[in-house]
Amino acid sequence: MAVITLTAGLRTLTVPISVSPAGQSWSALVYLSSDAEGNTVAATGTEKVTTSTGSVYNIDLPVSVPIGGSYHTWVVVYINGAYWGTYSQTNTVVVITVTGSGGIITWD
Repeated sequence: MAVITLTAGLRTLTVPISVSPAGQSWSALVYLSSDAEGNTVAATGTEKVTTSTGSVYNIDLPVSVPIGGSYHTWVVVYINGAYWGTYSQTNTVVVITVTGSGGIITWD
C-alpha cells in the first residue's frame, strides 16, 4: 500500500473504470474515510456522470481533502442509476499542512 501525501483542498483522483456494454449511463464518486473499513466518512467528492464506451475510461473524481489526518480512499460506482459497488483503493492519503512557499502537490 502506497502512502500519498497531499495538502488540504480540492484534489482530483483519476480512476480507470470499465463498464460494458457501451452506451450505459454510469457515475462514480470518491470518498475518504479515517478507518480502513470505510465506515467513518471524512470527505465525499462530487458524483461524476458519464456514458460507457465499452472500454476502460479514466474518470476524474474531485474531492475536498480535509486538513490533517490519514485517510483511506474509496470509490463508489452506480450503473444506470443503481448502486453497483464500493471499491477500496490501495493508497492511504496523508494530509499535511504546508506553510511558507513551495511547489504545489498534485494527486495523480
